[in-house]
Amino acid sequence: MLYQTRIDRLDILKGIGIIMVLLGHTYIGDAPHMVIYNCHMALFFFVSGFFYKQRSVKEELSLSFKRLIIPFFFFLLLWTIENLSLAVVTRTFESFAIFSSNYRFLDENCSYLYASIWFLIALFLVRISFGIIFNAVNIDVIRIIICLCLYVLGYLLRVNQIDLPLFIDTSFSVSIFFCLGYYFKKTGLFKIKIKLWQCSLLLAAYIAICLLLSPIVDLKTNVFPLYSIVLTSLGIYSLYQLSFEVESKGKVISSILKYLGCISLSLFGLHRLFFKFFSIFLENMGVHNIAVNVIVVVITIVCIIPIDRLLTKYCPVVLGKSSKA
Repeated sequence: MLYQTRIDRLDILKGIGIIMVLLGHTYIGDAPHMVIYNCHMALFFFVSGFFYKQRSVKEELSLSFKRLIIPFFFFLLLWTIENLSLAVVTRTFESFAIFSSNYRFLDENCSYLYASIWFLIALFLVRISFGIIFNAVNIDVIRIIICLCLYVLGYLLRVNQIDLPLFIDTSFSVSIFFCLGYYFKKTGLFKIKIKLWQCSLLLAAYIAICLLLSPIVDLKTNVFPLYSIVLTSLGIYSLYQLSFEVESKGKVISSILKYLGCISLSLFGLHRLFFKFFSIFLENMGVHNIAVNVIVVVITIVCIIPIDRLLTKYCPVVLGKSSKA
């Protein structure tokens, strides 16, 4: 996802983030779901901002299209094929609704089109808008203020029940996390490692506050409380420091999370294909509990790994990579 230089703890952070995404898309309990949803998607905007490099708007448009929009349409194609295949096999043609009036590109609630890959559209918009801001304004403080204003604008749009198409309102809201990621690196704050007990305290505080305030957060539909910027940033920073700890002390776990972070785009785009299949299978068996859902997540990851390797080797362009990758 537009990450040019590998930094182990950032890959670990993405690995933690993508596990949160997969767990968040199945049922693991209300409290864990709330804790996950308050920061898991903002985390990826933060990481993308960390690796942002200023370039012309034209160059950014071209690069972001190749690395975000092309994968979006590839994953959409696979999702369409699966739905049509299931419709034929089960002889229930509800899935053919994607070719009817329900196939709405301007409707962010159209699960056939977006589901988890809405993130790619939103990130594309954020990168373009960020490029425009950075090329127009050279003063860091003003850039940050503009992103804060966009965050407030996104919140006001939601409060007034104004939904802009193609996640434009969401892109306003999450621009601040992209901005924070950029300045987290530029200011050198990413080099600071706190002690394990401090990291544990921050993470515990984040979880406790989430449970206490019970914030409803769904960035896809631009739903979040105004204080989310503080609480979400606390969650992201806590997980970043946790990644620091894993990098220095947990070799096996570190390797696993780094690898998952490196293939996070494939996990983003492909996991719902497997979730759809498993949900039908488990429904027919009458099995539905948290333990089974966690097992489904693990099996899904294992299944996607060889697919990612094949795509990376033979058709990297669909994953937003160059043929030299």
